[in-house]
Amino acid sequence: MSGGTVDVPKKYKTRLFVGEGNFTGVLSLLEKHMKDKPGLGRFVVATELRPLDKQADKVDIESRIAKLEDLGVTVVREGYDATSMHTHPATKDKTFKRIHWVLPNTLNPYPSYENMDNGTADLVLAFFRSASRMQNYGDRVHLTITAFIKFQSDLYNLGRILTDTEYYPVEKRPWPLERYEGYTATGYEDGYDEGELEIYNNLQEYIFEKATEKMRDSDNRFGNFRAAPVHDDDGHTFTAIDCMVPDWCCDHDSSSYDENNDE
Repeated sequence: MSGGTVDVPKKYKTRLFVGEGNFTGVLSLLEKHMKDKPGLGRFVVATELRPLDKQADKVDIESRIAKLEDLGVTVVREGYDATSMHTHPATKDKTFKRIHWVLPNTLNPYPSYENMDNGTADLVLAFFRSASRMQNYGDRVHLTITAFIKFQSDLYNLGRILTDTEYYPVEKRPWPLERYEGYTATGYEDGYDEGELEIYNNLQEYIFEKATEKMRDSDNRFGNFRAAPVHDDDGHTFTAIDCMVPDWCCDHDSSSYDENNDE
């Protein structure tokens, strides 16, 4: 149009969300940014492994999926394995600047404090290896897990990510439930009891960046974390990722969404 202007749609980082469960997580994120990041959904793929028919709130999930698709999100509603993302038809030919997983689990019975060997650590490691096939150096994985040290060590074995993959943590952030209004952990749609609320309101988000050894050696951001022994209040010693900086980033969001911003 002569003398007029044309609005160019904004480009955002491509994002893959795995293990979405009831899909409240990705939907609450997009609803939070409906006004300030219009069109964000077109750059998002949201996925889940479990068959929809086996989810207790199937009708509500179908409603959320419809909303996500209206926002431009590509939804894989079932059958998406986080350990073979790079081979799935929906994502095998794509790269993602950011890949997110909140509370990864094997769907096996929840581990006890005494025995956490339920396969989750191997699952997380395989997830990172698959992610590496879909990301370039400088791209990131956002892994949100419980804050309890023993879980970080024995259930997820975060230290092994540092030694057995090309990923290294660059930030650690608090992830309270207030961050995304409307998010509910799968299976807790009717609410949390006091103990559950303590767990789910004190999650931590580790942000791992894919980096070569040369990148790690030359960039001081990678020096803020290390695999180190840590101790709980009962005197137990665990190997976990130790943050060497006194203050976390307290941003209750997941960094910049702009395609041209590295954060």
